[in-house]
Amino acid sequence: MQTIKYRFADGTTSEIEVSDELYTLHLEIVQQKRRLHWRESRRQISLDNLTEQGIDFADTAANPLADYILKLK
Repeated sequence: MQTIKYRFADGTTSEIEVSDELYTLHLEIVQQKRRLHWRESRRQISLDNLTEQGIDFADTAANPLADYILKLK
């Protein structure tokens, strides 16, 4: 018998005992989810992750002062 630990959105956890066959199936499903997530995100770079690392990008598109000066002309 193996135990599977569930973590719920509210932070609570629950452990249940399952048979070895069901535990093996559970591990396969978890691995498939990881592969799918990796496949979807391998070419993407998270802007939040870069910001957390201290990398910031200047926004060259927004320049309110230049826009205001152009309106005055």
